[in-house]
Amino acid sequence: MRRIIIFATIVTATIFLSGCCVKYKNLVYIQDKYENTSDTISTSKNQEIVLRTGDNLYINLIGANISDLGIYYRDDRVGGSTREFLALQGYMIDPEGNIKFPMIGDVKVAGQTLNEARDLIQSKIDEYIANVVVVVRLLNYDITVLGEVARPGTYTFTQREVNLFDALGMAGDCTPNADRQHVIILRKEAENTKAETLNLLRSDFVANPYFWLKPNDVVYVKPTRSKTVAANSPLLSVILSSLSVTATLILYISYLKK
Repeated sequence: MRRIIIFATIVTATIFLSGCCVKYKNLVYIQDKYENTSDTISTSKNQEIVLRTGDNLYINLIGANISDLGIYYRDDRVGGSTREFLALQGYMIDPEGNIKFPMIGDVKVAGQTLNEARDLIQSKIDEYIANVVVVVRLLNYDITVLGEVARPGTYTFTQREVNLFDALGMAGDCTPNADRQHVIILRKEAENTKAETLNLLRSDFVANPYFWLKPNDVVYVKPTRSKTVAANSPLLSVILSSLSVTATLILYISYLKK
């Protein structure tokens, strides 16, 4: 019986200690290029965002003669404190794929890239005002980052290109308990949601098209097995304590019978 107690104690302690340790090799990104600092990594080409129904656009007109723009002029400086205001001031693409813009009326932009939509609006504005530059941005470029990161949440980006490193950086990077070999990208496409798993320990993941994130993508960083074991360590302690008490009672009863 004493051997059973000792064996159970050793097994439980081994499991508990293995769950508390994170190996260094599981923390380093792009390990196959880590030692050669002058190496070049091939990266996939980012595909331009195609506008769709429900997108919210920031459209601004900029010109030398601001007075000619009248009430249609907006300050083009986008800061964190004004982002919510700009979202309310944005131009939502309606179910027919149109936005309603002052002076020019309905403009069909769904199915076009940001550059194509800008050029289309520019051509229509040029019919009314000369020497004006049209700026078009996507206001709902939201990426949700979940799982083993420092700050899970939904983040809004203002740049036109967002990659996985941008999203992880915004979320405070992966925690030590993150499984960097299994980072899942969830993307809504038509009636389905596609899931792509990327291995951040190898450099070839930057060549995957899913390295570049699209609006409303979800990034999920799985926990390692050690994280799961550590989370269950209180239960293991209870089990070990129960085994010890049971074994002690059995030994005591056996002693009384002698």
